[in-house]
Amino acid sequence: MGKVYFIILNFNTQKETIQCINSIKKLDNCGLQVEILIIDNCSTDFSYEGLFDLYKGEQNINLYRMEKNIGFSKANNWGYKFVKKRGDAEFCVVCNSDVEFIQQDFLVRVKREFLTSNFYICGPDVFCESRLKTKYKGHQSPAYPYEWNKGYVEIYYSYQKMKLDRLIGKKIVFCRNIPILFKWTICKCITYIACMTIWAKYREKRHENVPVHGSCIIVSRLFMNDEEVLFYPETKFYGEELLLYLRNKRKGTKMIYNPEIRIKHLQGRSTDALKESINTKIFKYENFATSAKVYLEELKN
Repeated sequence: MGKVYFIILNFNTQKETIQCINSIKKLDNCGLQVEILIIDNCSTDFSYEGLFDLYKGEQNINLYRMEKNIGFSKANNWGYKFVKKRGDAEFCVVCNSDVEFIQQDFLVRVKREFLTSNFYICGPDVFCESRLKTKYKGHQSPAYPYEWNKGYVEIYYSYQKMKLDRLIGKKIVFCRNIPILFKWTICKCITYIACMTIWAKYREKRHENVPVHGSCIIVSRLFMNDEEVLFYPETKFYGEELLLYLRNKRKGTKMIYNPEIRIKHLQGRSTDALKESINTKIFKYENFATSAKVYLEELKN
């Protein structure tokens, strides 16, 4: 019997991790043996201890703690290598702690998609109720075509750097930032109109070879047979899905978005655990900018 592994990254989100695991336990296993791997990214609120006490007697749930918070990419790569070394996985589902699997036949749908497309990577429809009133109408996946465009990412990088510089008190020459603000404003207006018209139904349709949302990424045994790591280059937080898309595009392997596979996302609980503060904003802007810079450098190679 083949296995499906669920890798859940936990940082100060014990409640969400438990909800995620409870939703996994309700799934039809589709003839697969289900194993859950919780990676605690050095939580500071005793959530590791709470999860350890709760699951220490369950054979199909393994809990590991990092010695320090090593970021999203490295922690998930650690889990991925653990699963790959086992050598018995048909699928590996890498997910945030703040997602819930709302379809009992989730694995049935994943298996059906694999039999149809032989995907390396598959992404579900990531639905977030708190985003219902946005242009995305709650649907967070896949990325829109402009989001992996070099020009857009360059403007995005400059804008994040500008916000970071202002926040840390770095001297700002306003006139130098006018072009950035102008480009960003125009870019946002154009993309908003495009999302409401040209791409209005974009996320309701199945797509091949597009970046899928990083809160839930499904990799098949084909990917695991070929790849030593999941995320490369490693960024600390944010942008991993774009780099994953770029890597697979170069290799010509299949990356599928299937809206018939659906999960619920409790937006940002993992990063919200840091609490919204000046330091948190600096953290976000720094990592947004860093990830965009890495992506731009990879585009050059």
